Amino acid sequence: MKLRLALPIAMLAIAGFAPKALAHMIETDFSLLGQELEFTSTFSTGEPVQEAQVTIYSPENPDEPWIELTTDEAGSFSFAPDESIPGNWEIRIEQGIGHGDLWTVPVTQTGVDYDSISSGTLEQPTYAAFNNPLALAGIGVLGFGTFLGGLAYATRNRSIH
Repeated sequence: MKLRLALPIAMLAIAGFAPKALAHMIETDFSLLGQELEFTSTFSTGEPVQEAQVTIYSPENPDEPWIELTTDEAGSFSFAPDESIPGNWEIRIEQGIGHGDLWTVPVTQTGVDYDSISSGTLEQPTYAAFNNPLALAGIGVLGFGTFLGGLAYATRNRSIH
């Protein structure tokens, strides 16, 4: 009888306590602010992406950060690429797991090619159940209940050939 209660309890734990899905994305825009590029990141809900990690890589050394920044309370940061280093500058804006933007700022022999600045995404799927301890407990109860049920069945119907 106790095993029959495990499945409904586990399902309630998973369905009843799952958090809101984190399906919003980061949207970033840029503008020219004097000699610098100003980037502003917001979630798709319109909230600013505050204190996001910003990592900028130069074309000379794309594996090591040229500079690391954080966004301010408005979700903004600014920087000016070193125009003496031509190539694609990469900007990674990240906050938490699975939320981010990727920007490429091309610098030519004549300076920043503003018309060719492009964006990509660092978005990765997140699974809400794995961020929720109650949902994980429910999954554990379900798995353990299934194990016990199988063990009870095997014990009752034991036949050795």
